[in-house]
Amino acid sequence: MMMWFFIFTILLCFLPSYKPEILTANPDHPITKKQWIISWVSLYVIVLVVSASWEQPQKKDLPDGSIEDRVKFLSSNIESVRDFGEVLEITHYSKDAFTGKSWVINFASDAQKIISRLDEITHGKKYNTLAFMVKLSTVDNLGHEGSQTGMKVFYDMDLFKNAVFENMSMYNFLELPREISFSRLGRENAKDYCESNSDVNRLFCGKLSQPL
Repeated sequence: MMMWFFIFTILLCFLPSYKPEILTANPDHPITKKQWIISWVSLYVIVLVVSASWEQPQKKDLPDGSIEDRVKFLSSNIESVRDFGEVLEITHYSKDAFTGKSWVINFASDAQKIISRLDEITHGKKYNTLAFMVKLSTVDNLGHEGSQTGMKVFYDMDLFKNAVFENMSMYNFLELPREISFSRLGRENAKDYCESNSDVNRLFCGKLSQPL
């Protein structure tokens, strides 16, 4: 689709110097140069609109199965899902997050995917709280790789009853938790994110100044 968009852009640039004599051969129905340009511009706009629509991410149809199956379908970063009645707890582990910034961004992106479709994921079951245990990778002094919980994020699901998710970005989901707590290592990784994002996530980054 983008290739056609590029081709139409190039053709449009040559329109002012082009004379469509072949299309004005019929004297009963002449096509003026102005009409020719208007037609091409209209076609260009149509291609632009179709291209923009095509590039929008398509919502995945959730598979049949348990809540855990459906959450894991939306993100490969989900390690486990546990149902505690009024609380749904999700363990999130982004193994490919090599920086603190990517660690936070990966979580925020997945939180948006999950929360925006939670009613569908849970087959309509309601939860008071959605809790994320957000793990990060570790390496000890001997080079042994492991993981630990870097932050715990709790959302009050009543907050999203009337949410218009189409108007929300992943950054909103860092501002909306009822509670966030960091481990020492998690705080250091979050600081890496906040060095360049404190202006869009004032509440999230402000929590880094709170005592452990």
